[in-house]
Amino acid sequence: MRGYVISLDPAQLRDWSALSAIEVTRATGSPYNSYKLISLERRQREPYDLIAGWVKVAYNNPVFHKDTDYKPVFLLDSTNERTLKDLLRRAGVPARGLVYTGGNGWKAEGRDFNVSKTLMVTSFLALWDSKRFSMPGRASFAGMFSNELKAFRGEIGRLGRLRFEAEGSEHADLVMSVCQGCWFAEQFLKPKRKFQIPELASFRVGNSNPWDEPSSSEPFSG
Repeated sequence: MRGYVISLDPAQLRDWSALSAIEVTRATGSPYNSYKLISLERRQREPYDLIAGWVKVAYNNPVFHKDTDYKPVFLLDSTNERTLKDLLRRAGVPARGLVYTGGNGWKAEGRDFNVSKTLMVTSFLALWDSKRFSMPGRASFAGMFSNELKAFRGEIGRLGRLRFEAEGSEHADLVMSVCQGCWFAEQFLKPKRKFQIPELASFRVGNSNPWDEPSSSEPFSG
């Protein structure tokens, strides 16, 4: 299995927007996905129409559409803003929104999701620890991402809940962009299975027991 997830952590004019592309693969017979960060960019002080144009160019890159089992999935953090998601959909990018919540779970809302930030981050850290996430060592973004990840810390809040934030003046946009993509792929991108008729599928509808044979006077008609 092979496909891509493109993920955006958008920002208002004064902050940074981060866009990542992750290759998702699963070897034949393996029970787990593997993730490779192949692109990571950030831009600052751009209005939403320019961000939408940036994303559209990235989404339409032939690399993400060739020899894959899935069309590329595009995600963005839509916690505080729906305008950008609507702009992207009108531009032909099938955006799925993620709304960050408290707690430790997630819930689907149509094409969008309410998901715990803690769940997203801890899912990514589990991939990192199990060495299922990688990136090219000499990539231009490798040092930038590693430094931001080092400054990303978890702490226990007053209600006893774990939360993650960047330390001091550091940013967390790169990390969150990657966490979003990995969380979604871990949950939903799995090998497609061919439909197979179950061995006991040809029993007559209405039998009290599916293991009973159809009567000779009422043969199974399919």
